[in-house]
Amino acid sequence: MVSPITHTVPEDPSCAVEIPPSTKARLSLDDERSWIVTDEVNVFTWPGPDLRIVDREDPARRFAYGFLPKGLTKAVIESLRVQTKAGSTKAVDRD
Repeated sequence: MVSPITHTVPEDPSCAVEIPPSTKARLSLDDERSWIVTDEVNVFTWPGPDLRIVDREDPARRFAYGFLPKGLTKAVIESLRVQTKAGSTKAVDRD
């Protein structure tokens, strides 16, 4: 299961955590604002057709952009916990 990332501004700010520009830059993501969605998780077989190679030369970065900062990770986990406890998290099958 993974939490999706979107450029769409969340209707309910409590259902997503914004990724700071500094984190996006470090991960070589685009400059647009992005949020990690916390009221939805995508379920799929790993690895699968949606997994793209990031760096063919570096095995450590082959399928990963990098790590999220500790504070952002904690915020996402806490938001997921709140959404799940409220019964508002939905699982979307992506296979």
